Amino acid sequence: RIHDVGAFVDAVDRLFGELVQEGVCADAFLRAVGQREGDPFETVRDHGLALAYRSYVESLAAAERRDGRDTYEDCARAVVAGSEFLAQRLGGRREIRIFGLHDLRGGWRRLLAALVDSPALDRVVVYAAEELLLQEGLGGTVQHLAHRPVFGAALFDGGERSETSVDLIAAPDPDREAEEVARRVRMLAELGTPLHRIGVVSRKARPHVELVVTALARVGVPATARLRMGFTEIPVVRSVLALFKAAAVGWNRRTIVDLSAQPYYANDLDVGVLNHIGYRAGITGIDAWLAALVQLERESQRFESGENDDEERRRRDVPLAVHVSRTVAAFRRFAAIVRPLDETRALLQWVRWLERFLADDPLAITAAIYAVPVGQFELARADLVAWRALGEVVTEWREALEIWGTESSPMDASRFHARLQSVLSGDTALWTKSRRGVQVLEALAAVYRSFDHVFIVGMEAGRFPSPAPRIAVLDDTDRMALRALGIPLEGVGVWDARERGLFRILLAGAVHSVTLSHVNMDELGDLQAPSSFVDAVEECCKLNWQEIPPHRVLTPEVPTFVTAQGGNQAVHAAQVERVRETGAFTAYSGQIEDSVLLDRLADRYGDHYVWSPSQLEQYANCPWGWFSARVLRLEKVADPDQEMDPATRGSILHDALKRFFDRAGEIKGGPVFLNREDAGWIEKEARVALEEAIAAARHEWWVGHESLIPAKREELKRILLGYLEWEVELHHRMTSSNRGNAPKMVRTAVAEHEMSFSRAVLDRGGVQVRYRGFIDRVEVGNDERVDSRHLVAAVDYKTTEFSTPGEGNPKAWEDGVVLQVPLYAHALRTLVPGADVARVEYRALSKRDDKAVHRLQLYEVNWKGPLLVQQPEAKQRFEQALDCVPEYVRRIRSGYFPAEVPPSCSCPSWCHGTDICRVVRETKVRSQ
Repeated sequence: RIHDVGAFVDAVDRLFGELVQEGVCADAFLRAVGQREGDPFETVRDHGLALAYRSYVESLAAAERRDGRDTYEDCARAVVAGSEFLAQRLGGRREIRIFGLHDLRGGWRRLLAALVDSPALDRVVVYAAEELLLQEGLGGTVQHLAHRPVFGAALFDGGERSETSVDLIAAPDPDREAEEVARRVRMLAELGTPLHRIGVVSRKARPHVELVVTALARVGVPATARLRMGFTEIPVVRSVLALFKAAAVGWNRRTIVDLSAQPYYANDLDVGVLNHIGYRAGITGIDAWLAALVQLERESQRFESGENDDEERRRRDVPLAVHVSRTVAAFRRFAAIVRPLDETRALLQWVRWLERFLADDPLAITAAIYAVPVGQFELARADLVAWRALGEVVTEWREALEIWGTESSPMDASRFHARLQSVLSGDTALWTKSRRGVQVLEALAAVYRSFDHVFIVGMEAGRFPSPAPRIAVLDDTDRMALRALGIPLEGVGVWDARERGLFRILLAGAVHSVTLSHVNMDELGDLQAPSSFVDAVEECCKLNWQEIPPHRVLTPEVPTFVTAQGGNQAVHAAQVERVRETGAFTAYSGQIEDSVLLDRLADRYGDHYVWSPSQLEQYANCPWGWFSARVLRLEKVADPDQEMDPATRGSILHDALKRFFDRAGEIKGGPVFLNREDAGWIEKEARVALEEAIAAARHEWWVGHESLIPAKREELKRILLGYLEWEVELHHRMTSSNRGNAPKMVRTAVAEHEMSFSRAVLDRGGVQVRYRGFIDRVEVGNDERVDSRHLVAAVDYKTTEFSTPGEGNPKAWEDGVVLQVPLYAHALRTLVPGADVARVEYRALSKRDDKAVHRLQLYEVNWKGPLLVQQPEAKQRFEQALDCVPEYVRRIRSGYFPAEVPPSCSCPSWCHGTDICRVVRETKVRSQ
């Protein structure tokens, strides 16, 4: 029985390819492995490979087919079997000459031997740079032809050092390497060298061939090359693979949005609508997406009908109902096409489904290919070739599975996606538009070609010489042991010798000059060694080194732009930066100057506009941040994490506190002033309120992965109970001691949570500001020491101190950043006739020590009197905060949006405008 062959199928297939190319029969391979001495593992492995090879050969014979990689071996059999037919095909000729043969792999040994032994031929001549026939035992005669002196004549053989010189370029990265080569090629062309007499050679196509062609185009030199592209890298193929990838990962936001933005699909899916849903919750599955879209459709219709006009409470702007409805209809059509990808089926059934999909083309991919974008004809060529090849590959795959059979066990989209990628792992090659010009070639295509000037790029260790391919099932020792037993497998030594011969032939093709180039730094900036061939060249001839320093960003004589428009844009950008450096306040540092735009700002944010306190506080913190978020509608979004995001955590805590104090009001029979006597029921009611808040949040937001919710529940419980314990202790200090500041505070009790107001007005300095919002917590006077019935307090909850203005810095009051709670307090004076403000503050729920932030006490109690005493300094600070509001509104209407933050504030790392703002002065950036 053959064990574990499937785990090494690619390596086994390569081994079988070598064997059939060399005409090794199954019995010969089986005898060889039987004769080999080795440990038990090697014996079992080799015997299993031999049995698998025999089974493979017998299956081919039974189907009257051959491998396909044995073309030369098949030709050899035909020559041996029919010399008359060969003579007829030669038309009376008695001689064959073969030019450019570099090695005898792939069946050339058997074919040459058959040709030599054929009575139809008198002579077989092979022109080669290496004396390979002497090594292969074909019995030929080697004749050395006269030749001119060549570069590297003594390379690798220890001959006399030549007086010729070779240039060597050491560049920091492949791009600058290609640019320097292009610059030198341009110089040669200007000196009169015909372009087709210049060759640029790379051991392999990627990455250098495309880089060199691009660099030559930038300096205005035409080039011809075969550009290789990985089959799965061609856009139209990626568009098909994207379907299976999306199904494999469960149709998450990233893949759904990628599919909706595909230019190859005919669909009306709106990326903005899908992102709106995906960023709110971690949705997976076609049905879940459809349900979320239908829910959003109803939400958008309610919003536009005026049922919910609370702009600040919406986590993000609701898309227009017409866009959502169009996306719902389009998603229904899309779901009908891709829903089969959620099923499991056998491999053959998957391939048949894919073949039908490509033939029916329900997403109109073919039409998209022919709708060529402006100037993208090369892309269309690659797409068209790949689209046709994809259909052919899938058809051949299906035919092979029907003939040879396959596993019948069902597989899901993830497994089929991996299998499909493996099948499509090859390359496709397209010629450049120009078939004339500098020849940019792979090394094997450049052998035996002569050029006046040769550039060999990519001369790094590990790239040229190319490492010998490794076959996982047999190492070099195994291969040499089998070779000694008559199996013609090559070892690493033969490969290395062939690489040296290849390099020598490339050097010999140069008539006037040779230039080598390599990259001397890796991606991390560490030194990278050149190829060992560079050292070999230096031993046989003079080497002229040129090292490009890393600080040389621009290559001389290589334009940094292609069109005049690009140059003008660069000059304009440089002038803008110079103006910014002066610190002048202009259109390039946040000032709106266009009269039409200023009119629109003044009209939009006129006296009729209804502001929110948080909106005004955001402007005070950073005018540019406000402008980019509120006017440009920019936001920094990210996929929902496996954990609960901070905004959802804050919303749950807010809701839990509201539910707790509502229930506490029922227990107390009125406004709530917690004290130690309430400890018996506080924890119980807090737990119930938190559970209800989490349950409600599940219906509206993404609360994290189900497995993480218990841990998050414990965290929220700790924060909630920690806050309530702090409030109880604060009230205890206020009522049981005459020491410290706590007894001076006016005792206020919680009367209401989430108090809404819609039309508060602040009229100061000739500017009328209308605003609305929700007050997290409203307290009323409850101090039996004085008459406090007319006093109120406004409290705003924040999860952390970092969420408060200036991150809790007391100087934020002086900088005019603390606005939210003063505006709430001002609204309370309107909502509650005759009320006066005793205190405003923020409360940071997770702060470890004193959870009160920016507390401002406009009244205190002198307990000796006892008297209610107004605090003039606090009153002045409160009024100054309100005075800032009309000034900020005036600035917004005048287009004043500098990228500056007050001294008490900083630029948070999560700010949406970080990547696009220009901060004139240096500010600290906080990482949270």
